[in-house]
Amino acid sequence: MMAPLAARLALVPLSCVVWMMYSCAAGVTRHKPCDTNHGWNSHGSKCYKKIDATNGWLGARHDCLWEAGDLVSITSEEEEKFVKSQMGDKPFWIGLSNLVCDKDSCQIFGAGEKRLNWSDTGVTPTYTNWDTAQDGSSDDESCAYVNQGVYSNSGRGKWRHGSCRSSLAYMCERSPDDCPDVWPCSYKDLGYTYSRVETSDCDSGEFLYKDSCYHFEGRKVNWQAAEDFCEEEGGLLASVHSKVDGQFLAAHQRIAWYSWLGLKKNNGKFEWRDGSSTDDVPWHLLKYSGDCTKLTGAGEVEIDSCTSPTRPSICQKGKARASLPPLPASASDKSPKCGLWRENPANDFCYLINDMATKTWKEARDECARRRGNLLAITDLQEHNFIHGLPASGSSLWLDASDTNVEVGSKQSDESSPSSVLLGASNPGDPPGRRCNSLLHGKGSMEVVDCEKKSGYVCRRRGIQTCEMTKGWHSFGSSCYRKMETTNGWLGARYDCVWEGGDLVSITSEDEQKFVMEQMGDKPFWIGLSNLDCAEVWCQFFKAGEKRLTWSDTALTPTYANWTSSQDGSSDDESCTYVNQGVHVDSQPGKLRHGSCRSSLMYMCERPLDACPDGRLCSYKDYGIGYNRVETSYCDTGDFLYRDSCYHFEGMKRTWEAAERFCEEWNGGHLASVQSLVDGQFLAGELQDKLPIPAIVP
Repeated sequence: MMAPLAARLALVPLSCVVWMMYSCAAGVTRHKPCDTNHGWNSHGSKCYKKIDATNGWLGARHDCLWEAGDLVSITSEEEEKFVKSQMGDKPFWIGLSNLVCDKDSCQIFGAGEKRLNWSDTGVTPTYTNWDTAQDGSSDDESCAYVNQGVYSNSGRGKWRHGSCRSSLAYMCERSPDDCPDVWPCSYKDLGYTYSRVETSDCDSGEFLYKDSCYHFEGRKVNWQAAEDFCEEEGGLLASVHSKVDGQFLAAHQRIAWYSWLGLKKNNGKFEWRDGSSTDDVPWHLLKYSGDCTKLTGAGEVEIDSCTSPTRPSICQKGKARASLPPLPASASDKSPKCGLWRENPANDFCYLINDMATKTWKEARDECARRRGNLLAITDLQEHNFIHGLPASGSSLWLDASDTNVEVGSKQSDESSPSSVLLGASNPGDPPGRRCNSLLHGKGSMEVVDCEKKSGYVCRRRGIQTCEMTKGWHSFGSSCYRKMETTNGWLGARYDCVWEGGDLVSITSEDEQKFVMEQMGDKPFWIGLSNLDCAEVWCQFFKAGEKRLTWSDTALTPTYANWTSSQDGSSDDESCTYVNQGVHVDSQPGKLRHGSCRSSLMYMCERPLDACPDGRLCSYKDYGIGYNRVETSYCDTGDFLYRDSCYHFEGMKRTWEAAERFCEEWNGGHLASVQSLVDGQFLAGELQDKLPIPAIVP
């Protein structure tokens, strides 16, 4: 029960502690597992998939979008090391380009210099690792790659940008939280046919530069063997007509400082193998004896012997493709409600139709369940007409019905799959046994066939729910979140969240933590951890004895571990948890702390996206029953209760005398007294000053 106002005021004197500015930080959490069966590997809060099949940048991104991700965005040195370790020793695309991208597609570059940005439009370029010769902007259409596998002096592992039509490997990235339980991760898994889109002008692993494709061969041979190899590849040893061209080629040389070029002496005169002019050769300052030439690491042409030593080589050839197919304007025809499933405007359901005859009735039923749906049971004429009106192949589609006499409009539930066993035959001459219903796609007629026959199928499930943004809710992952700025004690805060149809926020991933902290701002706020005995709608007061803190959402197990270094998530006293936002950097901002449940802090409520099914309002407050706020804090707004006093951390800088007057005016308090090191450490943990924390003098 809440103490009466007079009793609350009589309980404690109000004391103050001076604070100034603030800082924020984030911790490390556990995350949902990645789909390792399909090549995804986890690092930090994300999942990554190496794609060895090369493509142009646009085709690579198109493929990643179909994987429900995007081209990798590298945002830290640690992440870059992981990505490189996965990709190996060949150059690969990353998500930076100067194309105009949205979440589904990119438009071709427009005229004028433009900086490269991440294709994942939610990422701001703060970490970069550009080659010293480039700065992340270009006048030309440009896409970025990590220049792996080159000679050490060529900027190995640095980022470069060039033509988006080179043919490189790439890495896709996605968050495991983008794959909630009600949604498959990859659109390729939805039963739709995926067609690879080729957007490179060159063969696999080659770079497009100006109007030629270049292959950088690492095998060391003499000049003639190098020329023979290039001819077998459909080209010739490369020609160089400016130092800029030479520097591009030099930046991609593999394993050595020098590579063979196509300039060779013929009848005492140097000639390019492609017959081009030699008037603009960027010669090295010193001209040595020999009949062949090599490219230096500085991009210059140097004379050398044709036989010794052996070297890598650079092949040049024309484009592999005269034209390229257009890239779809969008990687997928997905709707906000249904994604790539078919949306029925007349109801809240989504439909997946796979008309390929690949599954028995039971296999189709299980496949729909795997996709968090059900094999379709047609329940009304409108739904029958909707399915009948979709593009048809004439194939047979399994339905979830075990009765041979199903009529349109019959009430069959798609919430569970009935038995498909039928003992009698449906038509004269049919053998008895397992008979299941199906729909002849395009004709709308029902038929009853052997359940072991291979047919297509129709899955149905509810559409993606959205948050009530007009009421202050915001979506992230599979949940909705609402910031509550009116402060309260922990129990009162949870009581309010339960009335909102949710609970105090439970933070279970690094991405979720960052999102919540951004929403809540620079002041401490309650989260759902406590050592109280909580049920679904209320919590009992703490019982004596040390007890670990657990989530008020009792379905969650505490896996989040971001405690301040002085606490470990258990306490002998009644304790509730808050995120210690806005404190001095030495006080570990953004870490979790626990203390009295009677402090007065802001809080955040959380509820699932699908918490508001048809026929029920999201918030119990909306039922008109009459909600009464319950005050459970002993302190004024934003103040902390510690032992028998409330503490206010004031931000305005004052002299000692002015600070004391402020505290006296603040409901008759005084500047704080410190009776022990433990007391001082509690106060120091809440200081919000950018200056060093002063020492505590005994």
